[in-house]
Amino acid sequence: MIASSAGGLAKGATPTTQTAGNSASEKSTIANLQHQLKLLERKVSKLKGLKVKVAQLERQQRTAQNQREQAAQIRRIAQRVIRESQDLRDREVSLQVGYNNGFFIQTADKNYSLKFNGFAQFRYTFGGYTDVPRGIGSANSSGFGFRYARLRASGDLFNPRFTYVIMGDFAGASSNDGNFQLDDFYGAYRFSSLLRVKAGAFLIPFTHVEYIPNGLELPDFNPVIFAFDPQRSLGVSVYGDFIPHKVSYEFNVNDGANANDAGMPTDPSPAIGNRMGFATRAQWAGAGKLSDFNTEPDLAWSKHLAWMLGGAMAYESQDPDGEPFGQATDVNPIYGTINGSTWRFEADYLLHYRGFSLSPAVLYEHGHTGGGFDQFGYYIQGGYFLVPHKWELAASFGQLFPSGLPPATTAFEVGLNYYIIGNNVKLQAAETYVNDPFTQPDAGTYVGADNYITQIQLQVAF
Repeated sequence: MIASSAGGLAKGATPTTQTAGNSASEKSTIANLQHQLKLLERKVSKLKGLKVKVAQLERQQRTAQNQREQAAQIRRIAQRVIRESQDLRDREVSLQVGYNNGFFIQTADKNYSLKFNGFAQFRYTFGGYTDVPRGIGSANSSGFGFRYARLRASGDLFNPRFTYVIMGDFAGASSNDGNFQLDDFYGAYRFSSLLRVKAGAFLIPFTHVEYIPNGLELPDFNPVIFAFDPQRSLGVSVYGDFIPHKVSYEFNVNDGANANDAGMPTDPSPAIGNRMGFATRAQWAGAGKLSDFNTEPDLAWSKHLAWMLGGAMAYESQDPDGEPFGQATDVNPIYGTINGSTWRFEADYLLHYRGFSLSPAVLYEHGHTGGGFDQFGYYIQGGYFLVPHKWELAASFGQLFPSGLPPATTAFEVGLNYYIIGNNVKLQAAETYVNDPFTQPDAGTYVGADNYITQIQLQVAF
């Protein structure tokens, strides 16, 4: 520029114009540079912002990763705690104690349980007898006693599918003299509601009322039943529900009637019997459910008609000649010792509706006592709640027709019940007339006489 200026001076050019031109060019260049600088500054500012965002994202990523690692670690700790807690529960068995239709003790997983129940009937009986044989003419008797004094233990073993029952009685049969006598002792396994199996000592499936002794409308069964009922035995049963709550069945193989406290001797001898028998029973609740008939009276005051039809058949083999390995031990209350095969049949009907109940039954038996015999019996029983759930009037009428042994036995009963706590605590009073009865100590009858029997009973069950 100095050289150019010098050259211009030498040529006589005016310096003012040249200086102005150069100044404009410099200003333009400076402005351009300043503009570029501002652009660079903006880019630098943007880069700094991007770096900040990148740093933030990196921190967030590291935080998320840490959180994932922490969550995984927490899960591992929780799983370890759960395993240790489970191991602790497995090692330390906790027990639950309480009352639910009986006093119970059970493990928390309910695989093991024990329930206690009790059932007692304490009664006063007065018996007036006329036309007593042997020339006595008339007589009477009275006294207090227990019809039943039972204790029952039941529960589950290993899992709820396997159950057991142990029940004994301090009273009842005249043969036990107040000593504890084992009635039921069996185990059962449930494969499904259709198929269950039990083995041991228990009731032969025949009469329906035998299964509900604490739910009777009168202090005892109608006397006609005692002439047919095989009661208990040792054996095996297959049972279940064809239709849940509607149709049930049981098929039983047993050692013969009243054999639950006997069994097979350990050594061969003439005491070994060949009384093997079988029994089968089926029930159909045509209206309502099977559980509606776990009691004779309509204690629940059914709003809708409920009825059930039942039937049973039983066969028992007996040795007719009394040779070794064939002892006859079953005793019929009318015909005495039975030394031949017997067939028993039973059909019953139960109805409940608005406090009214009806339960007729027919029974038949064909057997041998050296020769053949047949006996037929029936009874019809019913009740009505004068005051719902509390006061009930009940009555029963039955007859027994034994072959070759007229006249027929007639039994008539009428009773009044007061339900304090349902069937668990109730008072019963009944008057019974039985003419020409068979031997039945539990009913208080005298053979060959006209019997007028008064009973007042307190029942307690838990």
